[in-house]
Amino acid sequence: MVIYSIIGFICVLLAGLQKKMKHALAYSFLVLTVFLAIRYQFGSDYLEYLRHFELSNDGNLSDAISLQTSIESGWIVLCRIFKPVVFFGMVIALTAFEHLESLITSMLKQQTD
Repeated sequence: MVIYSIIGFICVLLAGLQKKMKHALAYSFLVLTVFLAIRYQFGSDYLEYLRHFELSNDGNLSDAISLQTSIESGWIVLCRIFKPVVFFGMVIALTAFEHLESLITSMLKQQTD
């Protein structure tokens, strides 16, 4: 819990320095993205998503979609796309994408103000 508080404090501190430091907001997002991307077995559903990833990549795509009634077909396709980089690589890529979108939105908003 202490680590989360320290990371949160660093992100807030960096975001607060955006008027004094040119890329402070980007650094804040970078710290947060790296921290969230390297999580391993964090959260109560991490292992379940890992199991779904493994099940989704067994056999061919049509069999996986028809047999996996508890797993959404979109999730199966997404898991198949990220099969070469395994589950951990997918977590990193999706976290980076999510935070990159937020960063771009914030920077565009900051430019228009």
